[in-house]
Amino acid sequence: MQWIDRTRLHQDFLAGTFLNLGSPTAVEIAAATGFDWLLLDLEHGSGSLGGLRAMLLACRGSQSAPIVRIPSVDPDVVKFVMDSGAAGIMFPYVSSPEAARRAVEAMKYPPQGSRGVAGVIRATDYGRHWSTYFAEANQKSLVVVQIETPEAVAAADQIAAIDGVDVLFVGPLDLSVNMGCPGDFSPPHFVDALKTVIAACDAHGKTAGILTKTGYKAQHRQLGFRFVAVGSDSIAVLDGMKANLEKLRGSTADSPNAWTAVRSDFAPFNVTVGQVRANLPNAIAARCPNSGSRGQERAYPPRCLHRCRAAARARNVVTNESTVRKYQVYCFRQFVSNCDCPTTILRKPEDRYNAMSGLMDGCELVFPPLHE
Repeated sequence: MQWIDRTRLHQDFLAGTFLNLGSPTAVEIAAATGFDWLLLDLEHGSGSLGGLRAMLLACRGSQSAPIVRIPSVDPDVVKFVMDSGAAGIMFPYVSSPEAARRAVEAMKYPPQGSRGVAGVIRATDYGRHWSTYFAEANQKSLVVVQIETPEAVAAADQIAAIDGVDVLFVGPLDLSVNMGCPGDFSPPHFVDALKTVIAACDAHGKTAGILTKTGYKAQHRQLGFRFVAVGSDSIAVLDGMKANLEKLRGSTADSPNAWTAVRSDFAPFNVTVGQVRANLPNAIAARCPNSGSRGQERAYPPRCLHRCRAAARARNVVTNESTVRKYQVYCFRQFVSNCDCPTTILRKPEDRYNAMSGLMDGCELVFPPLHE
């Protein structure tokens, strides 16, 4: 069995991730990556009890302990999940000590709980290691209860005091919604709730956990969370697909790299990226006589630059001449990114400056206003 190491649980930082695609292949990839634990999500994820064993098999031989989140405290579901070889279970929306006790009772064999006993199950290697599994399951199976409501925060000390509860795991999105700040993990009253959960864990020798996100990882770790997950397989696939498409098509106005370049250009002039984005709803609009059947209004390709002369105008822009220059360069970047032909001839900064600075006839680039 791939149990969580109890010594590490109480002393170290354990990194995990959520797996909600219901894909054994995704589980196998995550397990090979080296996470300490994996959350197989049967509450909000696409997986099912029927596909659970394939996902658990995908963890075999790795260092990643499989934890399964189920929709509620259901003893029959708990029994199936644990018999299938899970290292532990995450129970959502545990808002009272009574609910936490029910979770522990469903997880543990008698006399500590009421889990039914079977010999020939996957968790015992189909009976070959039944005695070992039965002897260690009550101590090593992990009970993770989710703190997702103000009531759960208020009862955190009582929940942490229950024998058999191992991790109080904050579901930050649900908790933020229930505390009146949907998706915002920064308000003082929300941070105070996190501190309350951590204090309860510290007082009773339990571990505090959370699903963190970019921008909060350092803060959550500093607060004292040690059983921490970040991201999911679905987010990884989505981000990877978007990145691949961006590489194939070339950078766009919404590309993180493009906006980093813009931020670098405008930083010395106190013009924020937010101002630029707010004033560029349509990026670049251009009228080009060489557009042919594709329409009269389009972002014309760089190959037109040597034939078409355009009047590059920055209307209602900040008066600082250097800022105007930077703005013109930015607009040209947008112009290039919306073209449908190679841009290799314009990779050098001086080429972009020269192309934008030239006054050309026949076409007109129209730049939306940018204000200080």
